[in-house]
Amino acid sequence: MKLSIVLPIYNTESYLVRCLDSVFHQDLSEDDYELIAINDGSTDSCLSILRDYEKKHKNLVVIDQKNTGDSEARNRGLEKARGTYLTFLDSDDAIEHYSLGTIMKKAEGENLDILYLRMTQYDENGNYLQELPDCGNPKEILPGFEHPRRTFPATLYRRSLTQGFIFDKEILLGTETVFNALSQTRASRCSYIDIPYYKYTFRMNSISKQGYTERSYYGYIKGIKNIRAFQKEVHPNPTAIQQKFFDAVITIFMTRTVELSIMPEMNEKRFNEVQSVMKDLGLNRILVDMSEKFPYLKGSFFMFSSYQKYLGYKQKVYLLAHNIKKR
Repeated sequence: MKLSIVLPIYNTESYLVRCLDSVFHQDLSEDDYELIAINDGSTDSCLSILRDYEKKHKNLVVIDQKNTGDSEARNRGLEKARGTYLTFLDSDDAIEHYSLGTIMKKAEGENLDILYLRMTQYDENGNYLQELPDCGNPKEILPGFEHPRRTFPATLYRRSLTQGFIFDKEILLGTETVFNALSQTRASRCSYIDIPYYKYTFRMNSISKQGYTERSYYGYIKGIKNIRAFQKEVHPNPTAIQQKFFDAVITIFMTRTVELSIMPEMNEKRFNEVQSVMKDLGLNRILVDMSEKFPYLKGSFFMFSSYQKYLGYKQKVYLLAHNIKKR
């Protein structure tokens, strides 16, 4: 088995047929790849659709379970996967017809550990919106610590790289970031392919306020702790390149924490808690570096909040002057 595709599904009946059709209109034999579809307690017709496709395609593995969330659904798929390579697909998205053969030819022919795949964004009606940024150079093969990184789903992994890693359900937003980053630390050969592949659906009604919740906040902190714990265990004396890699991932979580969990309500408790966590983890240098974007992040909450209020006041004055000028 060359490839396993893990597909978590929850109440996406409007998109599921298009998604499934895209997977089965491919230039690989059904003996060479499998689609592991996890119906995560859908209350619409998703399971019925899956059962119909199951009768037609021997490489479709359907798992029906109670709703446990995306992370647990993906973990169930990881347990069942048998392919040499592994990738993910969201059920409201699709992939280009007859693209897997070319992708697998490059991955196998160049003995790649990770292959980043091209992503194109569409609206809910299938209208083209934009090409998402490339993630690497198709002509280059680089070690994991040196290659650009991008969170899945448009990523092909050598499955052995991911062994022992799971999607942490306590990290509401960003568990895929941890999975991707840790897997890439094991990679020796990473590259990118620029053929059209992943069709990402931008859904306005899917944009939620989850990022601002208490659960998300503690998830950001958990993400930081998970990355730091892995680094200290596996790379206790990192090279400069390795340290830069780990710091970049932690900075992603820290930025989310500041922008989504501290600044909206100027939460002093979280500000002080984050400073304490970063100090305990030996990551004060990241606070210092981030202070260029968020002045006084390493300092007192009074100075931090006062500066942000000043920026808000400055913006209001600018808009007022701009509007007067327009009149």
